[in-house]
Order: sequence, then structure tokens, then C-alpha cells
Amino acid sequence: MHPMLKLVFLLCLFVLGLFLSGITGLLYSGISGHSTTAASTSLVMGASLQLFACLTIGLVYHFLFDKGIGVGFTKQGASSLLWLFLLMAIICTYSFAPFLDLSQKLNNWLINISNIAEIPFFDWLIEQDNDTTALSIKILSMDSPIEFISCLIVIGLLPAICEEYAFRGSFQPLIAKWSGNIHVGIWVSAFIFSAIHVQILGFIPRMLLGAGFGYLVVASGSLWTGIIGHFINNTSIVIMAYYMGVDWVQESLSLTPEPWGETEYITAAVCGAIIIAIAFGLSKISVWRKNEANYLGLEQ
Repeated sequence: MHPMLKLVFLLCLFVLGLFLSGITGLLYSGISGHSTTAASTSLVMGASLQLFACLTIGLVYHFLFDKGIGVGFTKQGASSLLWLFLLMAIICTYSFAPFLDLSQKLNNWLINISNIAEIPFFDWLIEQDNDTTALSIKILSMDSPIEFISCLIVIGLLPAICEEYAFRGSFQPLIAKWSGNIHVGIWVSAFIFSAIHVQILGFIPRMLLGAGFGYLVVASGSLWTGIIGHFINNTSIVIMAYYMGVDWVQESLSLTPEPWGETEYITAAVCGAIIIAIAFGLSKISVWRKNEANYLGLEQ
């Protein structure tokens, strides 16, 4: 099958999964008596989307299209120092936090100076962003340990495994093979990863995060580096929300970040230095070059 047809097929699976998650949400709402906008219903729909869409994409790609290096949960091609890559993935994810905030500012600035507001469905995109933010605040306003554990699973664990399986374990190698370039595979799959969330005000931060996970996966030869980074990023938000309360959630999810002061710039400089040092160190032990021919489908 041509790579373009494979890509279209996987995207169709996502749309089907989206439809099935909506049906699941309606069924849960009818059985439980909760509204379709209730936090519990949203968690059920979120879990369904991960399983019906993202996990399905990963399984279909892995078992029907490709079983090469960096695809699925196999150890084929993984670095012998995978434990070190996993540790560095955790540190890099935490260190990247200031740049997510900075890229959010860049995102907003680009929207303000561009003509993007003139596109026909721009108002709909903004409405989607606002609705998603309001729903996220509702979900993360947890009042009990059960709600906390539910959020850890649905927001932290499932997306880390299922989304990485779909985007870094399926779309990324597929596009890399199609283009003959790993960088193209990383960035295009990161673009799709961000676009599918339909949150234009957070598009750049999410794309950068996806690209970072993509580079970790290729450098380590293992999908687990992307999974651990994704898990740490999402779970940290859930933990902070649970212990800091709703005010922290509202401030953190604000679509208009506060201006930076001296402390923020110093923190960003330190974190940037940490990321650069880690990237330089990992490049010395990376299995990228060793696995490149196999990853691009040039060596079967």
C-alpha cells in the first residue's frame, strides 16, 4: 500500500475512534444520569478516544504495516543505555516547562499579527479552545482520591501510552519512510499530533513537545522514552492541580500567560543550558545513525 493511503487510513481510524468515543460518552451519560458535559463523562470519553483511536492506530500500524525499529514496544534497535535515556527524558521534560510557556506567548503573538483571524472557521477554533480549557478546569478540580486516580489514568497514563504509540510509533516512522527523512517524520507527525487536539491557542507548545518526544524516541531506539516524557508532562499537571487547587488550575490553563520577570528568564536560561547539555551528551550515545537505514525502510 502506498504511504499516502496508509496515512489516510490511519487518519480515518482516528475519526472512527472519535465517533465511537462520542457514542460511549452518550451511553455512559444515559446510564449514569450525568450530563454529557460532566467531568466524569468527559473522562469516559477521553479514555474511549485513547483506546478506540490512538491505541487502535498503533496496533494496526504495527501488525499490518511495519514492525521495524522504533515501532511499537519491541526492544529491537533500542540503546543498551535505555535507562539513561529514560532518566534524561524525565529531566528534559521538566526542564522544557519554561519554553512551553514562552512558546505559548509566541503562539498568541503570531495569531495577533497574522491574518489567521480572517479564516472562516477561526471563531469556531477559538470557541473550541475556550470550551476545552473550561472542561479541563472542571476535570482537574478534583475533590477526592478517586477523582485524582481517575485523572492520573485518563490524563496521565492512557495518553502517554496510546498517543505515543499512534504518533511517535506509527505516524512518525510512516512519514519518515515516505519522505526518506527522519526529521520530516518527526516534525510532520508532531504537527499532526498538535492539530488533532484542535486547540489553536496551544498549537506551537504541543507541537514542540511532540517533536521533542520524537527525537528522544529515534535517539534511544525505543518508544518508551516518548512515553515516559509524555507521562511526566501530563501527570505533573494532575498532581499539581490536586494539591494546589482550582485557582492554580485556572492560572496554569490561562490562554494569556502572564508577562515574564527576571526570575522566569533566569529559570529559562538554566533549563535551556540543561537541555543543551543533555542533548549533546545523548548525541554521543545515540543509536540514530545505527538504526537510520532500518527506520527509513532502506534495510529490511
